[in-house]
Amino acid sequence: MTLKGVAQVDDRAAPAGTRVIALRAQDGLTVDTFTAPGGRYALRLLPGDYHVRIADEEGLLTPSRVIDGTSDAVVDLVAGHRQSPPPEARSWAERTELRIRTSDPSSGIEDLRGLSSLVGSARVVGLGEATHGTREFFQLKHRLIEALVTEQQFDVVAIEAPYARTLVANDYVTTGFGNLRGAVWSLSATLLDTEEVRDLVAWLRSWNATHTRR
Repeated sequence: MTLKGVAQVDDRAAPAGTRVIALRAQDGLTVDTFTAPGGRYALRLLPGDYHVRIADEEGLLTPSRVIDGTSDAVVDLVAGHRQSPPPEARSWAERTELRIRTSDPSSGIEDLRGLSSLVGSARVVGLGEATHGTREFFQLKHRLIEALVTEQQFDVVAIEAPYARTLVANDYVTTGFGNLRGAVWSLSATLLDTEEVRDLVAWLRSWNATHTRR
């Protein structure tokens, strides 16, 4: 099928050469093209649902348009340049930022001392990542969990996995029953079957083996 239309940037036709990207939701297949004069673009797509957006080296911001790619369609895309944050937002960020020296879990938590001011009296802290599978994100979460346990008195770590499967890992962390490799493998998720998660589970077991507050 053919998807075509006009791309606009900041309320005017996108310059020739602006990139238009279509990402197929089912499998991540990416098709792209460049706009012609007047912002016109045309994409030839295989059937599927697509997220279509505009991008260029200046950092255009475009909400994705979801396209049902089963028949020819005309879709106009509208984008705008990212605006600089207002001075008060920049000032707040500078006052509250937490400068992290490294993601390496073996480096201690000295540079995470400021975490307490961010957590405050919260009883639940959510840790996510911008991309799944990135080594440094999982290492950083390990460091943050260490800081939350040792400095903030947190004593529960919840992980996104089937509850029944987490029981094996829980037994190992809390009592030492079983072994480290089996505890990690039991979580039954390729995303979690990694050296970084293994190191976190090992640290949690080590903490429980040497502290009365578990």
